[in-house]
Amino acid sequence: LKTVDTLLQKADELKNQTRSLHIATCAPAPLWKFTAEFGKSFPSITITSEMPDEDNIIALLLSETAQLAIVRKEIQAEAIETVPFMDEQLFMKIPNSNPLSRKTAIHFADLAGATIREYTEIGFWHKLHREEIAHAHYIEYKDFMIYMNVVKSPDTLTFVTELGHTKSEARTGCKTIPIIEIGRAHV
Repeated sequence: LKTVDTLLQKADELKNQTRSLHIATCAPAPLWKFTAEFGKSFPSITITSEMPDEDNIIALLLSETAQLAIVRKEIQAEAIETVPFMDEQLFMKIPNSNPLSRKTAIHFADLAGATIREYTEIGFWHKLHREEIAHAHYIEYKDFMIYMNVVKSPDTLTFVTELGHTKSEARTGCKTIPIIEIGRAHV
């Protein structure tokens, strides 16, 4: 709560400078959480956002193209102050017929060689999955509505998070199992 209060105080200072706030984010779910909280306190400020490659986020802040950023790691730049914001837990929806469904938690390495259906507009997670899960086969979806219909199928492996409604999406014949690796968001 102290972090949120500090963030809201800094946002209040911005309130007198601008009526819009541009945010660069490393993933969509932390942005959803931030904008929901921010919008309650500052309903008259317009929020715009982009999800660039993580390597470009600091440059956007330094050039003042973005006034705020959501990143995974603390930024080590004198002109930028970072504050821990939240953790995002990643889960996998796994069919009960898959041997992984008997585990209470899994690692990315457990998914080596698996066929995974994935919504692609998930920021750093998209790249991270490919780096950390050896030889996985991805079936990618850029249209969120199509993806949401696909994930209802009980025979598919899909990533879900507690920050979106995908984790609570009911799928008969599946278990939702946490993946040990998580991300931390800073603003």
